[in-house]
Amino acid sequence: MNDSSQSIRAWRVFGALALAALVSCQSAPITHRPQLMIMDGGTELALGNEVYQDMISQAIVVKDARLNRLIMTVGRRVAAATGRGDMGWEFTLVDKEAPNAYCLPGGKVVINSGILPIAQNEAGLAAVIAHEAGHAIARHGAERGSHARVRDLGLELVNMGLGHTLAEKTKMRLAWGVDFVMSLAFPFSRTHELEADEMGLVYMARAGYDPREALEFWERMVEYGYDEKKTLLEFLSTHPADKTRLRKIRLLIPKVMKEYDKTDKLGMGGQIL
Repeated sequence: MNDSSQSIRAWRVFGALALAALVSCQSAPITHRPQLMIMDGGTELALGNEVYQDMISQAIVVKDARLNRLIMTVGRRVAAATGRGDMGWEFTLVDKEAPNAYCLPGGKVVINSGILPIAQNEAGLAAVIAHEAGHAIARHGAERGSHARVRDLGLELVNMGLGHTLAEKTKMRLAWGVDFVMSLAFPFSRTHELEADEMGLVYMARAGYDPREALEFWERMVEYGYDEKKTLLEFLSTHPADKTRLRKIRLLIPKVMKEYDKTDKLGMGGQIL
């Protein structure tokens, strides 16, 4: 590549980075945290649907009619409480022991059956679903993808600035370095999880479920995770420290109780198992 072509390419990459900075001026719902967001909604939904279809095709979907009705009832109440009827909400219960749940872009919620005994009741299940809905509505997946794209553009600019193609090992080291610096500036997992906690508390309260049960649910999750016979829970492995999460939830409950008081209270709802 000649100097002129390399210069043009460098300006294009620089322009892309500058554009990323300009178009990223948005904030998450409820928390109003500023977000870097350059992934468009169409790409996000397509990726989310692709992953969801792949997950479901490889999973054993639970056929129990009563449990599926329960998942749909709680899920639809939470979805309605988010005010995002434009999302293609789906709620799928899969037969998997690990107590976990996921929400892909577009409102595709997957719940492992292993989390039901810990949820115990409808309000506990609402805490799980509302937390996952918070991830989807705040577009946490797209935010991660946006940061990764900016990182890649930055590495490309560094690469061109050096005037030659970096060896793969060198690029890998640079990527690790950038990831480390960005993890200090943007602690994604902790930030996103705590944000989903806050959003989830609001959504479950608006759905009529007692938000105080969210604290009980997370305390049960922590207790389950400390069982010496069990490995570290995937659902907790990238999440904030237990004390941090529980403390923040306790601080938020008085605020979200005001939302709960406006509803036709469902309380704990029915028992799951």
